[in-house]
Amino acid sequence: MTDGKTQNGTGCISLAFLGIAALLLLGACGNAVADNVGGAIGLGIGGVLTLAAGVVFAGRWGASREAIEPTGIVPPGSAVKESTTTSRPAEGHQPKPPVGHPLEPWLPGTTERIEIVGERYRPASFEVLFKGVPQATSYEGAELDLPAALVADFQNPHDSRAVAVWVGGQHVGFLAREYAAVWAPRVASLAERGEYFEFPARTWASVRRDRTSARVSVWASDPALMRPCNSFPSEPFTVLPRGSAVQVTREEDHMDVLTKYATVEGTPLIATLHNVKEVRPRSTVDAIEVRLDGQRVGILSPTQTANVGPLVQYLEERHRVPVARAVAKGNALKIDVVLYVQKAQEVDESWLEGIGPVASTPSPSEPPSIDD
Repeated sequence: MTDGKTQNGTGCISLAFLGIAALLLLGACGNAVADNVGGAIGLGIGGVLTLAAGVVFAGRWGASREAIEPTGIVPPGSAVKESTTTSRPAEGHQPKPPVGHPLEPWLPGTTERIEIVGERYRPASFEVLFKGVPQATSYEGAELDLPAALVADFQNPHDSRAVAVWVGGQHVGFLAREYAAVWAPRVASLAERGEYFEFPARTWASVRRDRTSARVSVWASDPALMRPCNSFPSEPFTVLPRGSAVQVTREEDHMDVLTKYATVEGTPLIATLHNVKEVRPRSTVDAIEVRLDGQRVGILSPTQTANVGPLVQYLEERHRVPVARAVAKGNALKIDVVLYVQKAQEVDESWLEGIGPVASTPSPSEPPSIDD
């Protein structure tokens, strides 16, 4: 949709082309009257080409401007059509908000940018989201980086496989039909377990008095990377903050274990980290041992042990098992294990405070108390 400025600009450029074409054609007529046939033909051809160029330029300019202009919100039933009727509000129908626990991608990986449809029909949602946000009331608008939740809306009268998109507690639109057809079964499967997908998203809006424009983009991850393939430990545990890749070493010593997990594409896994003493030929050194389901699969290098070790010790002192996001990739010849965990010096102070105090250890002479 274009605004008045775009249309006026395009019209002025078109008139300029038409004026030049008219002058060339008049020159051609003058030369014809003066029996200058060659000049008349040349000016005539120039006029026609100029006229054609003006039409093409005006069309392309208008189309390109329309492509980059934000979509305005218009009342239902207007002449503007969405690519899918799912995006239109159904009378008396309101999609349900997300319920349960959000499922974030377990591993970083390739993401697909998905443009949401139907924002134009939900101005109230964007007015709530952008209330008090600087620049939100300007033509340029403002952006919010809030996660987007995908929720099944199978009672939608327009599409029994509709997937609603919620941002900041507000319903902002739907996945287009081609995406909903792919994601609806996945969303439904999660809903049965009391979970829902939550992906990074960017929400742009310009909330003005006479018109509200909005656009929501979601970065959806490969579903194969959403959930780890093994189990969390039975003891109390804490998932370490996700960070950059950390390579595990000595995997070649544990191929009998790793071949049960690894794939060529990469298997998302839950790894537990443990402070251990590594006995070397002439010394004993501190190291971080990496385990899958209680089985050792490698250790961290001295450098990475120094980076991650304080964080592991911090949790172990509080009787929590440190859990790291991991991937095992390879085949029977070679397997690499990579962790995604923050260095101790990168962890936010508030995260550390949320773990709680150091756990007390019962005195050897006093058995631990057991609550009735």
